[in-house]
Amino acid sequence: MRAPKPTSEMVLKKRAANKQNRATKKTERKKLNKLVIANLIIWPLLLILVIILPTDDSGSNSTKRQKIVDYEPLISSFTLNPYTIEAGFPNLVEEYDSRMEEIYNYRRKAAEIALNGGHCDYVNYSEISDSSTIDSLVFWVDCDNGARIYLTEFEIDDKLNQ
Repeated sequence: MRAPKPTSEMVLKKRAANKQNRATKKTERKKLNKLVIANLIIWPLLLILVIILPTDDSGSNSTKRQKIVDYEPLISSFTLNPYTIEAGFPNLVEEYDSRMEEIYNYRRKAAEIALNGGHCDYVNYSEISDSSTIDSLVFWVDCDNGARIYLTEFEIDDKLNQ
């Protein structure tokens, strides 16, 4: 058997469906073209931003850290208690007597430098190291986040002069 001969109504419906199908495909092509153009513009801009943005020493993008102004809430209240004989540091006081005021100031400065460096969130201890000598002081700072930072008196002086 043969297929029935299409009527004019059937032909008109088929033409209308084909026309609608072409219009839909054209609309989809326009949307796809807009998406391609948007990607061609956005991705290069993002790449440029990633390349241009400043990086810190670790290579990650970041803005420059602002220097902390009020250190008191970020340093444990007992951290900077002075070394005294009464506090249980007779050997330390005897060995470094001529530099005790400097040691106190260096301990405070070491804590501040550790906080400003971005690796320390809260200072638990800032102490003189056993490896110190009367001519070359070394300090360590322990932070709440587990970081320990070592600084010599010369490094502290350098960072303060920057």
